[in-house]
Amino acid sequence: ALATIDQMAGTNDIWVLDMERNLRTRLTTNVSDDSDPLWHPDGTEIYYRSETRLIAVPVDTREGFRRTGTPYPLFSTEGTIRNENHTTYGIALDGESFIFASPGETETFVVLNWVGELRELLGEGR
Repeated sequence: ALATIDQMAGTNDIWVLDMERNLRTRLTTNVSDDSDPLWHPDGTEIYYRSETRLIAVPVDTREGFRRTGTPYPLFSTEGTIRNENHTTYGIALDGESFIFASPGETETFVVLNWVGELRELLGEGR
């Protein structure tokens, strides 16, 4: 499946295109400017920018596509570059860190252990 912005729909929402079944599912329906969808390497979440936050959505792709949980914010993306033509952040293959482009910076900032910090904030049950 492919996560994308559907320009023909006239919204800044994220859509998931199931190429095998030729289906599309709208992932976001809010008034925020949503963009830059990326899949978690294991396919269990989709990340996207919503205004100045990075949002995670739990998903299941074993039999088609469906959301399995409520979208939740991970952290602020203020001060990072946002580009209409391409995604300006990435996720490590182990799913444990993100990297963002920053304007005018020559340093690289990597968010490490964000999963552990998020678990501490939300409590172990989540």
